[in-house]
Amino acid sequence: MIRIYERSLCQSYASAYRQGIEIASTGTEEEALSIVEALTDDDYQCFALLENGTVIDTRGRFPGCIEVAR
Repeated sequence: MIRIYERSLCQSYASAYRQGIEIASTGTEEEALSIVEALTDDDYQCFALLENGTVIDTRGRFPGCIEVAR
């Protein structure tokens, strides 16, 4: 399961993940990126979080960006 989170521009990925502002979930990376792109604007950004802690957003992939609790 790939979860999509919302964060403010001044908020880190990790703090957004800890706050748990989950706005969607999906099963594929392609669909996750599509959701992120659709929901990202100038004031807020969204990112997808893979189960291994990799973040995907409109700028790219960031492996191991977040330590995911198992």
